[in-house]
Amino acid sequence: MFMKMLEGGVDPDHIFYVTMINTYSRNGQPIEAHQLFDKMIEQGMRPNSHAYTALISGLVKKNMIGKGCLYLDRMLEDGLMPNTVFYTSLINQFLRKKEIGFALRLVDLMEKSQIDCDVVTHITLVSGVCKNITWNKDRWYGAHRKSGKAGEMLFHLLHRKALVPQNDIQISISSHEKLKFFALKLIQKIKYTTFMPNLYLYNCIISGLCWSDRMQDAYDHLDLMEREGVRPNEVTFTILIGGHNRFGESDRAIGLFNEMNAHGCVPDKNVYDTLIKGLGKTGRLLDALSLAHLMHKRGFSPSKASYEILLSALCASQLSILATRICKDILAHNFAPCRYNRNWLLCMLCKENKLNEAYMLHDIMLQRGKFVDEITERDSFSVVLDIIYTCHVTAVLKLWVTEQRSDQRSPIPKEEIEMQKRGEVVHAWSGVRCLVALATPLNATMTHLVGKPIGKKHRDPDEQFRVSEPLVSSTLVSVDL
Repeated sequence: MFMKMLEGGVDPDHIFYVTMINTYSRNGQPIEAHQLFDKMIEQGMRPNSHAYTALISGLVKKNMIGKGCLYLDRMLEDGLMPNTVFYTSLINQFLRKKEIGFALRLVDLMEKSQIDCDVVTHITLVSGVCKNITWNKDRWYGAHRKSGKAGEMLFHLLHRKALVPQNDIQISISSHEKLKFFALKLIQKIKYTTFMPNLYLYNCIISGLCWSDRMQDAYDHLDLMEREGVRPNEVTFTILIGGHNRFGESDRAIGLFNEMNAHGCVPDKNVYDTLIKGLGKTGRLLDALSLAHLMHKRGFSPSKASYEILLSALCASQLSILATRICKDILAHNFAPCRYNRNWLLCMLCKENKLNEAYMLHDIMLQRGKFVDEITERDSFSVVLDIIYTCHVTAVLKLWVTEQRSDQRSPIPKEEIEMQKRGEVVHAWSGVRCLVALATPLNATMTHLVGKPIGKKHRDPDEQFRVSEPLVSSTLVSVDL
């Protein structure tokens, strides 16, 4: 639309430029955003604080903090001071990067600069901190050091304009328990702000209590918000259902789902998705499938994450027929199952001698362009040859042993074995083309068959299977028959 607008000779105004810069930044396209920003300046338009905020936030989001510092310096030279929206956007980005300490330093600098926090700032802070509670400690430390010198430069630029003392806070949160304690203190502080009672803040508080494993306190706040005249909405119930899911309390989650109508709430897509994920993780597959069917009747469809949980649970329960249907449903909604679940299902179908179903499913993925993974990025030809060759070797050896056990006749002639090896006789493996998709999970299967994994990374070049090698080698003696 933007290009058509330019081709039509319509000159975009300042508001349009700022809107497009914000859109590009939110969608993770900071290069396009800063190109549009520079073009706006070339057109003689002076960027305002909204344009700078959107651009710098987008650059920080994509770890281009050094570039963001250049634009921040230009913003300060233009006489534009950081405001509440600017600080809130930066705090949000660093909390999403798991850099809690740096985000809290920004909050402290914001308060020392006498910049007031608004409702969005409080919501961003509480929700961001609480979502980090379940983050792995070691990974959090890695993320904490990610911004490095560029982050310190950004902070220094903000600190220099704030004209406040240099002693900024240094917060170290070394455990989940300390993070939970900090989150609870933050919730207590927000409860006494002038913005309460507020639906969004109550939802934020309830979410924080659920993430802190304080479900009873969350229900107490649910009662409190109703006494204060604030009615819970779909988000409130989604948060509580998600809290029960983390504890594996699927019965209570279903009870909440059924209570929504009594509170005047109609379940939306997120409510259905959250409950389906919980039912799938607790093994209540029939209930999850029934809910997915009800969801379709309401005009919604499960998210990709819900589909993946269902597919994984069905594969783990060896329900290949239902898993195949779910996989086809995923493809029908223009999603692609993850490589692990897809290969797991195809491998399971092959083990159950459902080669035609596996091949049909594999063909559907190819037709829809949903079959791109690392197999296409490496030497796929050698991988496929290994799989086909190993399958033929296994089939021939089993046939040879059967012949020997039945009437002690001589082994299969070498010429016939060579024909089997080259794929000229493929009656026993008519569905071998579908095995191309099984390169990763087949490692585990073939390891117990031939004693060695097939994957290229785990194979000595001198030991890889080649058509020119003798059929029966020391590697294949351990075939489990």
